[in-house]
Amino acid sequence: MKYIFILCISILVFVGCKKESITNTYSINLGSCKNDIVSNSNNIKICYDSLLYDSRCPVNADCITNGTAAVKLTYTNNTTTVHFKLGNKNNFDGIANDTTINGTNIKLISVNPYPGSGSTVNNVEVEVK
Repeated sequence: MKYIFILCISILVFVGCKKESITNTYSINLGSCKNDIVSNSNNIKICYDSLLYDSRCPVNADCITNGTAAVKLTYTNNTTTVHFKLGNKNNFDGIANDTTINGTNIKLISVNPYPGSGSTVNNVEVEVK
């Protein structure tokens, strides 16, 4: 009876253990890559290749809509290279806000600079989980 109880407790502990998913946010400049991103025990690299378009409403302007922005990125690990597009609005123009490649979820958080902000730093922030 004692062994059955211990076996039941062991099974409950094992089943109750859940692998924690770690989420990190990275800033990547246009034409650059972020190396050594670890996701699901894989070392990956994400590159910001180009700004496809940016029709977002400029700072201090009155616009009917907020507009959209889309970027082209590249995912690379030891065996795979995938070129993909992400946008700031999900499924606008058929471009999603996030994607999953080899179990790694990549989500576009922001595209900088915001039109009319006066900033010259051109980068994206992506969330990797």
